[in-house]
Formats: sequence, C-alpha cells, structure tokens
Amino acid sequence: MRHSLALLTALLTSSGVASADVVQINGTIVQEAELDRTLISKPSWLRGVHFKSDALLDDTRPSLLAVIPKDWAGAEICARITSIRGDYAAMVEFDVSTDLEGNLDADLALELESAMARKISVSDSGVVVEKGQCVGDSADAGTAGEYVANFWNQASEPSVTGNGEATILMRMNIARADQLEARATLGDKEIATDCEKLSGPEVLAYNYSCSFDVPVALLTEIDRSEVTFSYERVYRGRYSETRAARIIIGAGQ
Repeated sequence: MRHSLALLTALLTSSGVASADVVQINGTIVQEAELDRTLISKPSWLRGVHFKSDALLDDTRPSLLAVIPKDWAGAEICARITSIRGDYAAMVEFDVSTDLEGNLDADLALELESAMARKISVSDSGVVVEKGQCVGDSADAGTAGEYVANFWNQASEPSVTGNGEATILMRMNIARADQLEARATLGDKEIATDCEKLSGPEVLAYNYSCSFDVPVALLTEIDRSEVTFSYERVYRGRYSETRAARIIIGAGQ
C-alpha cells in the first residue's frame, strides 16, 4: 500500500480507537481530458470536498484516499477531478464490494494518463467522491448528493487545529453570485462556515471556496458522522433555490 489512513492514531490510541488496514480499489476511467478552457456556468456546483492536510511529493501522486461507509456496500462511486483552470478533468468509477462488513479505509487507485494528475493538488484543483455512477454531472439544484471527504494528493492525516478539530475544504462553482448564504450542520448543531470568492485569470472551473471545522475524534468513530452543507446564491438582491450536499466526514473501525 502506498499510504496509511491511520487517522491520528497517536492522538486516539488512549481511547482505544484504531483504524483498519487500507484496501486498494482499482477504478475505471470514464473520462480524462486536457482541455483548452471551461465555462463557470457548467451545472455541477460542487468541485471538491477535502480534509486540510499536507501536500504529497510529486513522485507519490496521484493519490486519492477516503473512508467508504459500510452502507455503500455494493454501490458504484464516482471520483470527479477538476483543475481550477478547467484545463484538466477526469471521472473515474469504482465498484465497492458487496461483502463490506465495516467501514473501509480505501486507496482509490487512479491509473490516469495525464501528467497533470500528479502536478495538481488541493490548492489548484478539486475532487468529489460521490455515491453513484459517473453519469452526467453531479449536485443538481434541489438534490442533496452524498459524498465522502477525501485526501487528494495529500498526506492521510488531517491537519489539526488547536481546538482538536479538522478542517473540511470545499471547492464550488457558483455562476452569477454576488455573495453566498451558506450553512453547515453536524447532527442538529449548526457549525461555523467561512466562504470566500476566488479571483484571478485562472479561476474558471470553480470560483468559491468554503470551509468548516469538525471534531477530529469523529473521523475514527465506528458510526459515521455526516455534515449537511447548503447554500443559496444572492445575485442582484435575488436568492436562488437552495442546493445541498451530505458530506460524510469519516468513520473508522
């Protein structure tokens, strides 16, 4: 195995929590392309859901790691990769075993052809790992797709704040928005969300970044934890309909 998903083992040993071995799942490339340009008005709004972590060296990339919840057994999942410039995009599909007895620490193996997949990272690209086939686009209006937060060309341990929390980073493609009204809830508790509009000539495939913090101990509990993220965009004083995503932040074994 190339990496370990032993999330914060040193911090959590005292509580008796241990992570499982990493299992490699080989994917099927549905689409991979180096493109001249993209349009910010493409329908998919969610372009990345990641833990904040340290970047990996180029010779260990591409790398995509995530915890697959046990109730995804037998499902197909899709990893969608997008560079911020829109000059690289890929979709890779994975089949989750029907024999899944617990949550799975997964190395989602990417046999991508383009060298760009080794050069881009969370700083200039995004990956969503979504339950379902790689068909069309994701996260349409009025739906709440189900995603797992992932480590994209990153070390498998999240950065930890002084309050013992991990930060989730989201990359979002929002056309015609003067501002966002965004919120995140963990269970029945609303958690602080910070969003910023990105600018610059490279900002083509996504133009907003949002983040929120979650207790790091939730990443290795047996039962999965889930954040519901939703937003409305405000354009010329008018509010759009709500869009939402359910983000699984991890469950160890």
